[in-house]
Amino acid sequence: MPSSTSPTPEKELALIESVAQETKKEWMRHKYWYLVGVIVAVGIDSIGVLSGEQGMVFVPISIMLMGLNWMRIWRKMQRAFMQQFASRNGFQFEADGESKHRMGKLFAHKYVNDTTNVVRGSYLGHPFELFNYHYKVGDGKHATHYNATVLQYTFAGLVPQFSLTERGDGLSVIHRLALGQRVLELEGDFHKYFVVYVKELHEIEMLEVLTPEIMAFLIDHGCKLSFEFVGRNLFIYQDHVIGKREELEAFFGLTRLLVDRINQRIGRLHDDVEAITAVAKKK
Repeated sequence: MPSSTSPTPEKELALIESVAQETKKEWMRHKYWYLVGVIVAVGIDSIGVLSGEQGMVFVPISIMLMGLNWMRIWRKMQRAFMQQFASRNGFQFEADGESKHRMGKLFAHKYVNDTTNVVRGSYLGHPFELFNYHYKVGDGKHATHYNATVLQYTFAGLVPQFSLTERGDGLSVIHRLALGQRVLELEGDFHKYFVVYVKELHEIEMLEVLTPEIMAFLIDHGCKLSFEFVGRNLFIYQDHVIGKREELEAFFGLTRLLVDRINQRIGRLHDDVEAITAVAKKK
């Protein structure tokens, strides 16, 4: 049965097709109060300016508060959107998650990160977590914020360590961190869609997963996503927070098709990858 550690907003809201549209509708319900607030702020600031005691203070504050309210509503709708997805599919839901224990390039940085709206379940016996992820690169005025939708599958055995970064991916950390991997250009047109990084000694095992059939599948269906195999995990990254029901279902359905295709290959590779890992440690 679906479960949650937080209130269940999906029971209070109709089925959300688009988080952005629902946020706009909810925000506009209070438009007259916003107008009253701005008028009052203009009046107070005008008195202050005419008296020479202050400049425009309350108008910027009122605008900032409207923006904060938009963000509050968006977070509420996004949480309900993900919780509805979990409920429809019989998965578990948790409003807040943890990032520190996760492997992978997206989590290998020292700046602020935040995992929210975690959907948990299993497919073909492999546990998975689908979640929204936010992180910051840099600090102060040089900080840049990034958002992602991430799906993590955990396999029973070790996987060869490699990653496929979509050429136009907006998640800078994926590009910046190699984590001991080198760029490998494969035959054919695959390099036009993905940058392939592979860890030393893992090349042969990688090719057992990344067969011509799988490469063709990723070009046809997954060329807007990035993928990473590390430890016992497969991470699939989308470089924005998915807020449309049709897009989320397509994203999730695609990942299941991929796992269908690589499941047996992954199961056979554990011993080989374990041996490679032992050799690498001796080096």
